[in-house]
Amino acid sequence: MLEQLLNKNLTRLEILKSKTDKELLKTVHISVYRNHSFEHMTGMINKFLNQTGLTAEFSFSDYDDSFNFAPLSQDNDLNLIWIDFSRYSQIDINTWFNERITALKSISKKPILIYYTGTNSVMPDCKDVVIVNSNDIEAEMGAEFFDIEKFEYSGTRLSSKASIRISQELGLKYLPSFFLTPIKAIVTDMDNTFYKGIIGEDGFDNIISNLEYQKILKKLKDNGVLLSIASKNEYEDVKKLFELRKDFILKWDDFSSHNISWESKDKAILNTAKQFNIGIDSILFIDDNIGEINLVKNCYPKINTLIAGDNLDYKINIYPLLERYTVSNEDKLRASDIDANQKRNEMFATMDKDEYFKSLEMVLTYSFDDSNHFERAIQLLNKTNQFIFSYARYSKEDITNKQHILTISLKDKLSDSGIIGIIVAEKNNENNLQVDEVVISCRALGRNIEDLMLNKAFEYLAKKLETSDDIIFNFKIGERNTPAKNWLQNYINKSIVHDCIVNAKIKNINENKYIKVEYKDKCMSY
Repeated sequence: MLEQLLNKNLTRLEILKSKTDKELLKTVHISVYRNHSFEHMTGMINKFLNQTGLTAEFSFSDYDDSFNFAPLSQDNDLNLIWIDFSRYSQIDINTWFNERITALKSISKKPILIYYTGTNSVMPDCKDVVIVNSNDIEAEMGAEFFDIEKFEYSGTRLSSKASIRISQELGLKYLPSFFLTPIKAIVTDMDNTFYKGIIGEDGFDNIISNLEYQKILKKLKDNGVLLSIASKNEYEDVKKLFELRKDFILKWDDFSSHNISWESKDKAILNTAKQFNIGIDSILFIDDNIGEINLVKNCYPKINTLIAGDNLDYKINIYPLLERYTVSNEDKLRASDIDANQKRNEMFATMDKDEYFKSLEMVLTYSFDDSNHFERAIQLLNKTNQFIFSYARYSKEDITNKQHILTISLKDKLSDSGIIGIIVAEKNNENNLQVDEVVISCRALGRNIEDLMLNKAFEYLAKKLETSDDIIFNFKIGERNTPAKNWLQNYINKSIVHDCIVNAKIKNINENKYIKVEYKDKCMSY
């Protein structure tokens, strides 16, 4: 059903006829502050949102041009500001609107999404706020975007067609990004997908670049999405095509994985997942051949898929979970770190352990309660991860008001991985170090440093919080966190068969003389 709802020019009836199993949907609560009508869009938005496993309950402010932000709900998950700027004079509108956003932040710690129409010039200067406008849709639709004659009884200048398009954009592209883990990688076919034509039939010169599709892939790559090729072709032919075609927006090295052979695409998908160290459900596979799509879907039911064809650039632009409302430095580093990891694996296979660590020149840096790291901490703590202890999930309010956060950064001579580990801990009433969450990024696993990295972290926290050497761990068995369970079982010398609270002593682990450890003791203010 998702494929149909990605189409352009849907009718309201086509949208409302779509069906999903409502028992499987997670409910999110959205507070809408508005100065023009929004209610007529909520049914359509939910039909789109349902495709991602979510359904929304909306609460509404009065129509309020002043945006006084009377609290609507203390239990909401998102604040949506729905504003038509044509209702205001342009005299210092930015200053006024920035002041209004500051007022909303003072009464609510939840994320803010602003969707505005009615101007080309207003761009609020708001940190920690997602700002979207209707300008592109309006430019495309022209006179059909507004329906002024219906304003008196509809409460908005937007036409029915404009409302449908904006509902599609909100329900598929923007709203899910606040609540669900984003897609981490795109695996794309080449022939009749990345370009129009077939190398083996049309030759290198007659291939037609799919430039709009490539532009979107480039933008997604710049925002941290990994790119991979899955193509049934001769490897050297595809590589040569990239060398010859200077009009391609993406280059060979923009792809972190090249699966080009005559093997089935399901093997290419599995190879990509292993290479990137991510789950199959974190991949979007795009191909023009419905047979290839069905084969991969049968092998991996949780994979995301998209059939290439007409309006591919439009469909991928609104595809759920490709939008990131925050892009961290680590997101941007991800592709280069994946490339470096392949080199590390080659080194590990040909060197003894001491020689391997010595050659990499690794540096681990621990930072205690550094507010500059909180956005990355929230991002990593709320991901579906293979190395996670308790699935506690934290908001910015949680980590700034309740517990201590230790962030772990890693770099070596091949790449800077940025922040790859988070520990949430506190001193309990028995003077023990209570570790409520441990998360390590998938990109850092497999480098044989988990023991040293975590034990040094526990030592540092015990010293910083002035606790005993006893550690209390909270652990919950999840669908994918077997690597974390295996590590903890080894650390406590006890099998874990169910969710539990376990205790252990900080171990005396021999230091690796080739890994440098640094501490940033400056506790920054919240």
